[in-house]
Amino acid sequence: AVIYGDDEPPPSLARYARELWSRRSLLSYLTRTGLKAQHYDTTFGKAWLVLGPLMMAGVYMLARGVMRPAGGEEHARMVIAHIVMGVFIFQYVASGITSGATSVLANSRMLLNTPVPCGVFPTTSLMSGVVTLMPALVVLLVVRAFLRQPFGIHLLAVPVVLLLLTV
Repeated sequence: AVIYGDDEPPPSLARYARELWSRRSLLSYLTRTGLKAQHYDTTFGKAWLVLGPLMMAGVYMLARGVMRPAGGEEHARMVIAHIVMGVFIFQYVASGITSGATSVLANSRMLLNTPVPCGVFPTTSLMSGVVTLMPALVVLLVVRAFLRQPFGIHLLAVPVVLLLLTV
C-alpha cells in the first residue's frame, strides 16, 4: 500500500483508479455493511427505499395540483410520471452528494490507521446510492406502465443522464 506524503506528487488518475480497483473487495464490503447499518437488508428498509420518494412525489403532486392543475387526464398522467422520475433522480443525486462529501470526514480515523486511498469512501457512498436506486428504477417503470405512459427511445436517455450525474 502506498501512502502519499507532502514530499511527493499525487498519483496519476489512472494509477489512483487502479489502486481503487485493487480494493474492490473492500469497496463491496463497506457498501454492504453501510446498507446493512441503514437497515436496507430488512423488508421495511427495502420498502422504505421506494415509499419515501413516492410519498415525497405525492406531496409534490398535491402542491402542483393546487398551484397549477393539469389540463386534461393525459397531461395529468404525464405530470405525475415526470414528478415521480424527478423525485427518484433527485434523491439519488442529493444522497450521493451529501454522503460522498461527508464520507471522508466521517471515516477519518480509518484513513489515519489504514493505508487506503481517500477515494474509497466516496466511492462506497456512490455504490450505495446506485444499489438503492435500482428498486426505484423498477418502481418508476411500473408507475409509467400504470399511468399508460409511452415506453420509447427517450427512456434510453435515463441511464445516460444517471451516468453523467454520477460522474
